[in-house]
Amino acid sequence: MKYIQFIVILIIIITCENLAIYGQSETLVEPPKQSLTSVTLKAGPIRSDIYSFEKDELDDVSIESRSGFSAGMSLCLGISQVFAIQPEIMYSIKGAKALKLDGGTIREYYDLELHYVEIPILFKFVAPIGGTVRGNIYFGPFGAVNIENKSRLHRVIAETNTVVADEVPTEFNDRFIPFDAGGMLGGGMSFRLLGTELMIDARCSLSAVSLTKGDEVHNRTFSLMIGITF
Repeated sequence: MKYIQFIVILIIIITCENLAIYGQSETLVEPPKQSLTSVTLKAGPIRSDIYSFEKDELDDVSIESRSGFSAGMSLCLGISQVFAIQPEIMYSIKGAKALKLDGGTIREYYDLELHYVEIPILFKFVAPIGGTVRGNIYFGPFGAVNIENKSRLHRVIAETNTVVADEVPTEFNDRFIPFDAGGMLGGGMSFRLLGTELMIDARCSLSAVSLTKGDEVHNRTFSLMIGITF
């Protein structure tokens, strides 16, 4: 829920700032294109972590989010002036940091780094926000394939935080499910600046597929994208 609230607040702030700037500088900013059919190249940072529907699933670990990156392209297929279907293909680096809370002298610290190729299918609603900027909200399902797993296990002496082992936990990594699927929600805006159409959006995604075999742990991400539309 905090991810969704942050997205809404961010979109409102960006919209207000852009309306003020564009209203004062009509020579630099042009109205957005009328056609909704377009191709966009986009990229941006990700913050990701893991969550569970089961209350006791993560009781023995402390979860922290980790930084990642996402890049790819989207094809916006305009159905009308206010509605479009937008398939995308994205390369995304997700994961989390998990510290095992066993109370012993050796702590186990997992750095989960998972690389996915994602294909979201988004239903997009578009509306003008004044004469110089166009806003949008979207939602839809996504599917993903895990193409690389760079997760590592660090064993640390609790009192000194000295790393005594840094290894790839093969048995642990073999438990990861090689595909993912879930839902995505977001919103953003597009505008033309100096002859180029730019876009910015914020989105969150929640996985419905368990991250590992035998557990009910799922990916959760928040990302901020910027891009150029053709």
